[in-house]
Amino acid sequence: MINILQKFLIPYVFNEVKIYLAIISVLFFTLLYSICENDEFHGWVDTKKIRSNEEKKYLQSLYNKFVGKDGFVHLKKFLEMPIIMKDNKFFLTDDDDEKSQEKKEIKNRETLFKIFDKNNEDKLTEKMFLKMPLKLDMVSKFSQVYSTTYPNQQDNNNAVNTIFDRFYFSCIIQSNLGLGDIYPSSRRVRLIMLLQVFVTYVIIILPYSSFFLLK
Repeated sequence: MINILQKFLIPYVFNEVKIYLAIISVLFFTLLYSICENDEFHGWVDTKKIRSNEEKKYLQSLYNKFVGKDGFVHLKKFLEMPIIMKDNKFFLTDDDDEKSQEKKEIKNRETLFKIFDKNNEDKLTEKMFLKMPLKLDMVSKFSQVYSTTYPNQQDNNNAVNTIFDRFYFSCIIQSNLGLGDIYPSSRRVRLIMLLQVFVTYVIIILPYSSFFLLK
């Protein structure tokens, strides 16, 4: 049995050159997946509380726009923010949205502020602000991206948000574990994934002697 493994299985699968090639393949395809948008991936991953770097930068710039000299956003300023409530959810809108200036919406913002200002200090830190459940679907900068709809999913939340998510996806494909919690939702990702599957099988199937020059 050992002789059979040494003669057939080990030269084909288990050698250091193939391990190096597999690692290089994972990293290379991670870079290829990084050129794809977040909404080109879908899956059964709860990312409702995860914000992309672009979203964080937008929220931080909005916070800095209303921050006071003491480094906090106070209730008076917070009530000027373009936030509206729809279907029991809070949405950020563009600055010129007249609906955000309605008395009802101002009252909703006051309620939201008090929820996060637990000590009634009339101040909101940036950390508190970033934790607020503010959806960006109605901001023109993000609305086109968030307008994508997915099967079997009500909210347009992406299963992939960071480079680590793409690295994880690349490892899953390279290891032939199959698609599980993350799968492609665009033709571009599917094509890259198929290419990675092909490369994976080439590395596995070709005999050790084929990689002699790489050793």
